[in-house]
Formats: sequence, structure tokens, C-alpha cells
Amino acid sequence: MIAENLTGLAGVADAQAAGCSAEVFLFPMRLAGADGGPVRATARITARAR
Repeated sequence: MIAENLTGLAGVADAQAAGCSAEVFLFPMRLAGADGGPVRATARITARAR
């Protein structure tokens, strides 16, 4: 999978640097006959255990 032109990733990097875990999800739009297309990219940040 290639994901280009993602924005707002500084928050994900900062959370990981602080010891939090981050999961990134890419939800593609299904386009008939296409070999690529837009995705909705989201991230879930989980605070580290104390």
C-alpha cells in the first residue's frame, strides 16, 4: 500500500515519542476498474499505561 499526501502526522509522531501507541487505518474508496483511489486515513492514539 502506498499512501501519499497525508497531513497532520506530527501529532501521531509526537504521541509515539511520548510513549503512546499509534494505529493508522486506511479506508479505501472502492472504484470499479481502478487500480488506485482515495482513502480516508485515520489514526488511533492510545495513552501509555501508568
